[in-house]
Amino acid sequence: MLRYEAGGEGEFVDFCHRRRRLPRFYVQHMHKEETLVMPLAQQLFRDEDWGRIDTAFRANRDPLGEGGDEDEEFRHCFSRIVSLVPAPLGAGPPE
Repeated sequence: MLRYEAGGEGEFVDFCHRRRRLPRFYVQHMHKEETLVMPLAQQLFRDEDWGRIDTAFRANRDPLGEGGDEDEEFRHCFSRIVSLVPAPLGAGPPE
């Protein structure tokens, strides 16, 4: 998206191709996390490791949470992306 914003119309075709590949990439990525990474983490991490992870996650700000102008900009961008992503993952027309 940044290349398209910076490069203008010359980057639009590449942006469209990448946008179409994003849902499949995302599903594959999540599948790897759920079937490979998390089971391995559950085997290797100790209770104190999970405690440090929980603390770190609590310290991060939720971009979907409340808190000002940047949240409004995030919600607008998120809504735009969801409207473009094909169903069933988004609200766009099925591919």
